[in-house]
Amino acid sequence: MRVLSRKILLIMILLLAVAGAKLYAQTAKMDSLRRLVNGHPQKDTIRVKHLNALGLEARKSTSEASFTAFTESLELSRSLHYRKGEGIALLGLGYYYRFKGDTKTGLDYTVQAVPVFKELKDTISEITAYYNLTTIYERLGNFEQAITYGLEGLRLAEVKVDAKWLGLMNYILGNLFLDLQDIEKSNAYFRKSLDITSHAGDKDGMRHALEGLGDVYELKNILDSAIIYYERARVFNDELDDIRSSQQNDLFVANLKEKQGKLTEAFVIVRRVIHVLNKLGQVGYLPLAHEILSHAHFHSGNYDSALYYGLKALSATQRSGRLANSGVISKTIAESYARKGNYAEAYKYQLMFSTYMDSLNINSAITKSAARQYSFELEKKQSQISLLTKNEELRDKESRQQKILLIVALTGLLVVIGFSVTLWRNNRLKQKAYTQLKQQQEELKATQTQLIQSEKMASLGELTAGIAHEIQNPLNFVNNFSELNKELIADMREEIGKGNYAEVENISKDIEENEEKINHHGKRADAIVKGMLQHSRSSSGIKEATDINALADEYLRLAYHGLRAKDKSFNASMQTNFDPAMKPVNIMRQDIGRVILNLITNAFYAVDEKKKQLGNSYEPIVSVSTQKKDDAVVIKVRDNGNGIPEKIKEKIFQPFFTTKPTGQGTGLGLSMSYDIVTKGHEGTLTVTTQEGEFTEFSILLPVQHI
Repeated sequence: MRVLSRKILLIMILLLAVAGAKLYAQTAKMDSLRRLVNGHPQKDTIRVKHLNALGLEARKSTSEASFTAFTESLELSRSLHYRKGEGIALLGLGYYYRFKGDTKTGLDYTVQAVPVFKELKDTISEITAYYNLTTIYERLGNFEQAITYGLEGLRLAEVKVDAKWLGLMNYILGNLFLDLQDIEKSNAYFRKSLDITSHAGDKDGMRHALEGLGDVYELKNILDSAIIYYERARVFNDELDDIRSSQQNDLFVANLKEKQGKLTEAFVIVRRVIHVLNKLGQVGYLPLAHEILSHAHFHSGNYDSALYYGLKALSATQRSGRLANSGVISKTIAESYARKGNYAEAYKYQLMFSTYMDSLNINSAITKSAARQYSFELEKKQSQISLLTKNEELRDKESRQQKILLIVALTGLLVVIGFSVTLWRNNRLKQKAYTQLKQQQEELKATQTQLIQSEKMASLGELTAGIAHEIQNPLNFVNNFSELNKELIADMREEIGKGNYAEVENISKDIEENEEKINHHGKRADAIVKGMLQHSRSSSGIKEATDINALADEYLRLAYHGLRAKDKSFNASMQTNFDPAMKPVNIMRQDIGRVILNLITNAFYAVDEKKKQLGNSYEPIVSVSTQKKDDAVVIKVRDNGNGIPEKIKEKIFQPFFTTKPTGQGTGLGLSMSYDIVTKGHEGTLTVTTQEGEFTEFSILLPVQHI
């Protein structure tokens, strides 16, 4: 027995490790959806969509998270009068309560969802609601309503020619006829579902159909075949990361293993499933797990454990109203008490089992009769539909001949009317198109303005850390010289007291020099702050005399320190070659500053990416140079990064084109830079590059137009 326990424990550890990995993957997706919800607190339709997506994903694992998401979504959708969101939330709550075993509440929510989807003409969501209603009415034992909704869902799926829902509706009808003990019809529906989903490559539909066929073979008592179908379905559950369905599937297999006497395998599977179900909060399947453990312990001769799990299972099934499960487990409880010599308790539970068997025999007869009746009604309806179709075809054929004569007579008139209507309609469409085009142009202009300002603010963000570093230097000088003057004033008072006026004069000169330095560095800090404010403002369009060398040097240092503030590991060599003969030129300073900043930031990004690839064998270098050339000035920014591939070189100045990962670039920087240089200053912005070696951008600004 000890060896057996060790073996079970070892297998459980391995299986739990696999289940843990699956749980981690699903938790990561849930966390991602939660971040979307938390990152969008605005009470709008976008939040509703995020909540519904979270609710749908949580259905696979954490049921309470699903309830919370759908409840908030429903309340918010109704306050916004957002019908689509309301319908999905209602349907989500319908599924939630069905999974919890509260079928009546699940029915109420799902019934409310149907008219919403009808109003929106959302046929796929309507089919989804019918699928849930079919399952709920099946559990409530109302097979007539279940079949009605099942057939309506199948009809809509055929109209939409939707393979997924054709497979699922055939599957659910197979379940219905399995409950009605019509194995032949049930098997036919399941096999049709499997055929449809296999051709469509629909893994979700295939797993349902395979589970259904497993149920058919279990009912036929061909257990090996049933296990094969369940295990094939389990593969698809794993591929779809549907942990809840995987656990349900494993319980079916464990139940069959127990019936076959393979108790060790049954124990291992059930204990692992219970661990996962408790972690997920999916307690709805625990009664079945406890029932299997009770049977397995009984057949192992461990009657105390058989009673412990049997009574837990019985209590849960009685609360849920599933009398079939209550009857089966009561037999094991009675036999366990009898083996322990407690015949009074054994008799009580044997009576419960006998009552169940009597009702089962009666219900079996009723069910079989109902199955025959439903099958007859179904075939009758299908025959009526076929007959009506044939009659309609005959009527259509007769009326078609009469219509031909009428059509010929009316053709001439219709041509004239049609020509007139076409002219009128074309004129109206042109007017409408013109109005829409004008509106779109206005919206495009507004969007462009917003995007440009966003790009400017993004570049301001890049500068902020660098500016903080730069402004610290002059502030340190101001603080240091202020402290020094404070000490000198104290010394001067002391010398005045002594009457040493020669030393007083020397000290006063030192104080005066320090004040000049304080004033100089204060103005320097003021200039940096003004530069930052100027960078954040929209361009005034006014050109002003600017020292190009100083401007390029300033933005080189600011860009470098800004990147260093974000990433301490970033490092690069900076080289400058400024033309000493360069004189101030009239430009729109903040605009050209943005261009230089953008090119330098891109250069630093390029060398940093190459550094990550090559490591310490590579030295990143970014150089900035200026040159006075005839009637123009040239500013060059060069890096020794990976260069630009030839195939995308022509696209780099296009709006929204970027080679950076999503979230790291808007694709507007180079486009805006190109417009500033070519349109705002009538200059040129060109690029020279060699893939794997370097990239060099050249700004040429004609002096006569500056």
